[in-house]
Amino acid sequence: FQTAYLKAHYPEEFLAGLMTLEMSETDKTYKNIAECRERGFPILPPDVNESRQAFTVGQPGENKVRPIRFGLGAVKGVGAKAIEAIIAAREEGGPFRSLADFCERVQGQQVNKRVLESLIRCGAFDFSGAPRRAMLEGVERICAWSEQLSRDANSNQISLFGGANAKPLAPALPSVPEWEATERLNYERDTIGFFITGHPLDKYQRDLRRFADTSTADIRNRSHQDKIKLAGVIHSLKLKNSKKGDRYATFTLEDRLGVVEVIAWPEAYRKYEAVVHSSEPVFIAGAVDIRDEHYQVIADEIASLVDARERSVRQVHIRLKADAVDQDALHQLRAKLAEHRGACEAFLHLLLPNASETVIALPRELKVAATDSMVKDVESLFGSGVTSFQ
Repeated sequence: FQTAYLKAHYPEEFLAGLMTLEMSETDKTYKNIAECRERGFPILPPDVNESRQAFTVGQPGENKVRPIRFGLGAVKGVGAKAIEAIIAAREEGGPFRSLADFCERVQGQQVNKRVLESLIRCGAFDFSGAPRRAMLEGVERICAWSEQLSRDANSNQISLFGGANAKPLAPALPSVPEWEATERLNYERDTIGFFITGHPLDKYQRDLRRFADTSTADIRNRSHQDKIKLAGVIHSLKLKNSKKGDRYATFTLEDRLGVVEVIAWPEAYRKYEAVVHSSEPVFIAGAVDIRDEHYQVIADEIASLVDARERSVRQVHIRLKADAVDQDALHQLRAKLAEHRGACEAFLHLLLPNASETVIALPRELKVAATDSMVKDVESLFGSGVTSFQ
């Protein structure tokens, strides 16, 4: 009764407590994260200004929804002593203003360069507004700067930069472009064990209904030898040799709801080796294999989602509000489509104010390729979500 009451009346606190208790159980954590997202509770990465050891519930945003934030204890390589030092410095001196301010105020063997790198990679310094890549590439200089400050303070030296109270400015972060979304997400998974601020499958969401008929969470509802299709990203790849000496692969396939072990026996591995070793999301067709209540998938076919989409898509549909489209916009659209010629017919939907629409089949010379770059170019002109495939 008490559990049901808490879940009904304090759902965010209930889920935060449950995730803390079950953090060491990967399957349950995926399930809990999925439930948070289904119920509309944002999941936030660790933050040195907000997080404690365990999962916590944050302040409500503009939509009055309270987010659930990962605790610092979830970050690989960040021990209890380091977390204690971070929280103590925060409570003594208030919120940290930047990476340099953090390094100046939190010192000691427990919070070394390796700990800082893990915190940067998982997003724990995003509050500063600095790109994660710039902070990672600049952290060594900032550590050296803060260590020099500490040595000067301990030896009561007079600074060469002028005056007893003068303090050298913190080194500027390097001016480098931020990581691509895929690289950023991979670093999150490496340091926390999960994708937090997004998922590599997000950009394929509109395609998954056509490719996949199950998810990793649904596999336990299937029977032995059931044929299934699912999509995800590969990690924990291991290459092994069969008794005959043939090479095969085992790996973990992850989607937004969980993970499942996949085996690509020698014939499948030889055929799809390049795809298995790529970093792109994949489509897998195969059979469920159940042994001693352990569920895995035997792969028959493995393809990149990009290739699978290009093979299956026959039509590209672009939906625009008629009152927001003028002659110049149409010329720009034509120019963009002409840069991505392919085999798919293109259709323009003009959405009218009275909720009706006019559908225009574009000429054959504007047949296009159903690629990410085409979608990116079109949606850079007219906004996210205007493009769909059939």
